[in-house]
Amino acid sequence: MIEETELLRARWHRQRERQRLIATDDAQFGIGGLAAILDRPAVRLLVLPADPECSCVEFDDDFWAWYCVDLEDPVSGDRSNWGSACRPTANAAVRTDARRELAGRYIAVMRHGGLELGLGREAVYAVRDTVECFGLLTIVGRIWCALEQYRGVIQRFKVAGPWQVTLALLQTEGRVLGNVATGWQDPIQFGDALVCRERNLVHVVEVCEWPDAKGTEQLAYRLGARIEDSWGYKSRRFIARQGSAEGRFDRTRYGW
Repeated sequence: MIEETELLRARWHRQRERQRLIATDDAQFGIGGLAAILDRPAVRLLVLPADPECSCVEFDDDFWAWYCVDLEDPVSGDRSNWGSACRPTANAAVRTDARRELAGRYIAVMRHGGLELGLGREAVYAVRDTVECFGLLTIVGRIWCALEQYRGVIQRFKVAGPWQVTLALLQTEGRVLGNVATGWQDPIQFGDALVCRERNLVHVVEVCEWPDAKGTEQLAYRLGARIEDSWGYKSRRFIARQGSAEGRFDRTRYGW
């Protein structure tokens, strides 16, 4: 069993290395592969199956007819909109905006049956023209949507697990974390924001069985908690403390 686990981790490590998602002190951290789609890559989510060196997904007509349909976003209940352009690359089928200068995000199904999510300018924004802020609700919500929609990829292509989920945040040092749920004070507005001390961040979670709808929500929350921890917050500020969303993810501050 230990030998099998180490074999899996070696495969996953090779894939993450190609994506520059290993060494957080590397000046080129996180900008490998599809990250070039974005002007300013800020967040990457990479889901790797048990064998990320296989090729089990063909980008044929049936694939595109299925892939280019906007599915329901479990967060908002509306149709998800990952972008107007669906196109293949050497190793992925990407959905993003047709014009690079407009691309704030992308989602991609990989030939090996994995998934990648990238967030750019919609996940990080300037505050008072001097400080960059990572948007907590936007990031956690997009992660939730991507993880849930990946269940359809697993079912359609019979992708085998276990899986490794990597969340990377780029250029975090000195940045703050805002865009919080109702009932929490926005740290930017009240001038008490903690800044991240790490140059970049990477969090890795291994999943033995891909979860159901409730489970993907909880997995997104788990990754959101890792983000909060990285900035020094013990609270989970993507959960509303008051209002109609009290005790739940705050959909009122998240949207396409």
